[in-house]
Amino acid sequence: MNHTTVAILKDLYEKQQNKLWKPSIETYGLQEKSQTMKIKEIMFHIFELEKLGFVQFDRTPCQQQCIPYHPFYRNNCISIWWEEIKITYKGIEFLK
Repeated sequence: MNHTTVAILKDLYEKQQNKLWKPSIETYGLQEKSQTMKIKEIMFHIFELEKLGFVQFDRTPCQQQCIPYHPFYRNNCISIWWEEIKITYKGIEFLK
């Protein structure tokens, strides 16, 4: 896992511990410059965390556009619903 993915996992853990906390996408050292592309990049990492079993979703964690998926990030998200993303026991154990 790369630095950005681990940083997002740490933030999701913090969010779960402190319900008033809200992630700031400016803290992840993202490659993309535009806000729209940053969201796609973050969701790419969140979907990777889901594949690893480190997070789960109650329902879809993002609002999607009606356009084809981005070829690299493999999503078409335009906003993130952080409250729908829950860190799993496996994710917590990884951080320890």
